Amino acid sequence: LRAGMAGKFISRSWFNKNFTIADIASESFDFEEEKIDESDMSFDLGLLYNLPILQQFNPQAGLSIIDITDLDFGDGGKIPQRINVGVSIQPRIPYITSCILALDYQDITTAYEQDDSFGKRLHFGAEVGLLKNHLVLRAGLNQGYSSFGAEVDLWLLKLSYANYQEEIGIYAGQDKDERQALQLIIGW
Repeated sequence: LRAGMAGKFISRSWFNKNFTIADIASESFDFEEEKIDESDMSFDLGLLYNLPILQQFNPQAGLSIIDITDLDFGDGGKIPQRINVGVSIQPRIPYITSCILALDYQDITTAYEQDDSFGKRLHFGAEVGLLKNHLVLRAGLNQGYSSFGAEVDLWLLKLSYANYQEEIGIYAGQDKDERQALQLIIGW
């Protein structure tokens, strides 16, 4: 069993007023007077357990509790505590250095009451390492949308790329936002 914990402090600013063009154009108008600032802190806890069954697949189960005690920003809303679960296996496949298959489900208690989309909470991914993990290929489903990526590790230089979509609507398949991430690491 492995456990980890992290703390976080978040500060949030917003406006709770409609501004007209005349307000904005006025020389005496000051946005800072209308701005609302709130902050809060919370903790995240994660557990990872190596399951004592089917050892040839190296099965693991994970549990995370995010935003313990909630993040409360007063009139700016609340980010509720959420519980996520996941499982993974690492089967041995000839000619492949490593293989990981993972499935997770986020917010199992539906803390976000306005959002009850099963597909939005479900994530699945596969990672295959080749050439002693100097080349890693990744693919999966993120909130019902396909995702893919690759990583090239040349000892002192590591380059990673990912393409995925995030659901910004209420349910999976409503309104996707495509994202791309590129990471370059120089070091050992």
